[in-house]
Amino acid sequence: MYGPDVTFAGVGRCDLDEPASFAGADVVIIGAPYDAGASYRGGARFGPKMIRTTDYLPHDSSRPHLALRVDPLQDMKVLDAGDVEMPGVEARLPIDRLENAVRTAAEAGAIPVILGGDHTVTWPNVTGVARAKGWGRVSVIHFDAHADTGDVQFGSLITPYSQSQTVRQYGSRIDHQLGSRDALSGRFIIDDNIAPKAGQTQSFPTFQTGFTGKTVSIAVVETHVFSPSITNEFRPAYTRVDLGYPNDAVNPLAKTLPQIAIQGVNTTSS
Repeated sequence: MYGPDVTFAGVGRCDLDEPASFAGADVVIIGAPYDAGASYRGGARFGPKMIRTTDYLPHDSSRPHLALRVDPLQDMKVLDAGDVEMPGVEARLPIDRLENAVRTAAEAGAIPVILGGDHTVTWPNVTGVARAKGWGRVSVIHFDAHADTGDVQFGSLITPYSQSQTVRQYGSRIDHQLGSRDALSGRFIIDDNIAPKAGQTQSFPTFQTGFTGKTVSIAVVETHVFSPSITNEFRPAYTRVDLGYPNDAVNPLAKTLPQIAIQGVNTTSS
């Protein structure tokens, strides 16, 4: 960790390489000076420094909320771990460093507060918490002027616009009680995966082409209760999986894929 010799509002320092320095912390502040994912205007890498230094009040680790009569910086143990070293020219390396820092803080039971940085940091921030708390146990409430669900930019998934693009999932459910003995429920789920259009994909690191995968699942369950000990369920279901490996000019190596036809069914298509 590195950065200016100043902490957020004057809170205490800690070092993520020394677990004893942040043991029992409620909140760990981590700077993410990164803007290599910005396609137009740089400068967000200075964000952590400016957030820490622009406050004209004394850096005394106290910011009372007069209406609520609480002082979070005093009532909780809040520490500042400084900035993660995130060189923009190293592609995946800075992303992994931030993810590891967030994971370390979260595994210690602290709430990681990240000072960015462009929108790219959303990806390692959420991933770090998920690795600490468990996949499928993290929900994200995203406030922004735009949704950041754009497609791959310049042949790379590491951009500030596509953090929600890798896996898009939609689901709906219906539960209805038909009577004292009958219940009807339904489920509809779409799982849409999109890998980069150029270069190696995350799903297949050595496969030099784009990849798309879409799964649609529908299920209906009708439950009838004959008696307290006998219940019958009728469960019709439908699942469809579509996988695509486009052969296009962007990926010349994809044109080397074998074209194998078996009884009129081609294994690859554009």
